Amino acid sequence: MAAGRKRAPLVYDDDAEHWVGKTFAGTWWIERVLGTGGMGSVLLGRAADGSQVALKVLHPELNAIAEVRKRFLREGFIGNSLGGADAVPGVVRVLGSGETQEGLAYLTMEVLQGETLFDRMARTGTMPAGEVLALADQVLETLAIAHARGVVHRDLKPENIHLGNDGRVRMLDFGIARVVDGLTGLPEKTATKTGMIMGTATYMAPEQATGLIHDIDGRTDLFGLGATMFRLLSGRQVHGEVTEAMEVIAAATEAAPPLASVAPGISPAVAAVVDRSLAFIKFHRYPNAETMRADVRAVRAGALPPYAQAVIEGRIRAGQPISQPAPPLHAGGSPSARPQPTVVEPAAAPRHSHSMSRPERTLDDNPPAPSRAGASLSQLSTGKLLLLVGGASLITGVIVAVIVVLLVFSR
Repeated sequence: MAAGRKRAPLVYDDDAEHWVGKTFAGTWWIERVLGTGGMGSVLLGRAADGSQVALKVLHPELNAIAEVRKRFLREGFIGNSLGGADAVPGVVRVLGSGETQEGLAYLTMEVLQGETLFDRMARTGTMPAGEVLALADQVLETLAIAHARGVVHRDLKPENIHLGNDGRVRMLDFGIARVVDGLTGLPEKTATKTGMIMGTATYMAPEQATGLIHDIDGRTDLFGLGATMFRLLSGRQVHGEVTEAMEVIAAATEAAPPLASVAPGISPAVAAVVDRSLAFIKFHRYPNAETMRADVRAVRAGALPPYAQAVIEGRIRAGQPISQPAPPLHAGGSPSARPQPTVVEPAAAPRHSHSMSRPERTLDDNPPAPSRAGASLSQLSTGKLLLLVGGASLITGVIVAVIVVLLVFSR
């Protein structure tokens, strides 16, 4: 099975390598480059006492822009505060931030032992469904906490998911994607590497691909996780092997195919979870990370996903919130067990299909209009008023037209 498109050589590699063998910020001796991405590079530094830190450093072209530098330090602190004093287990700890004497902004973080999900994926191609669900469970636990604190990742992808030697799944680069949002006039080299729309198109939600920054919320992260699960289970990207130039267009205009259509061996329950998270319209995805996590845990226990199944059966509308906490994970759960979600809002009329299928793509996410028999007196009165106003407008228009005709023929 193919491991997917390989990362192209990064133009910033030389910028990072020149720090190797030098002292950074007067404190850390740089031993090697741990990684390089669109925003910056991560260096392995060792202090005089032998302690090590990972230093995330902005690329020179971005660091030269005062607003980017300010945002990097601010958003890096806000986003990564999840890994501060009140640390969330699934987030890398941020130890501090600062600027060198030359004005280069940086963040100091704990050094992780393990590999990124991208590295694992490049080595194995795909992963068993059980491992993918276990990984998603941990990611959703972290996302639920982050979203509750008002932090959206915005660039969830295999490169930003770390698999620790201790078995813990950690997420990298929380909040960093906001640094260049809305900025114009970036150098061409910088705009190319960061992307005109911040995020990785392969795992990007439609609302992000279209540049609707204010529409990005927690459901955007759920799409990124769903796209990652899709890749791990099927061995292909959501939109197939398209060129880089076409990736953003595909992300903005094309719905994800049903997982079962490209990975027929995957169980319908697993496919239902992935398909729900990849709904083209964000209002049709899981309403929050906790709801998706409840479905993931149910499937891990051998049951049907309660939320996805309720949508398929028409007991609730897609995207409708429910009061359903994540159930405890017990080994040997019965496949016949079907947890029933508690509906917060009135349910839509039930459909007749009870099979696991692809969530519908429709632009109409409004609840059905009340029947005439159930319409309130105020609604009927409002309707009559609208008819009267419309009729009056029509009569006025006819009178004006007649006057104009008479004036023309009287000359």
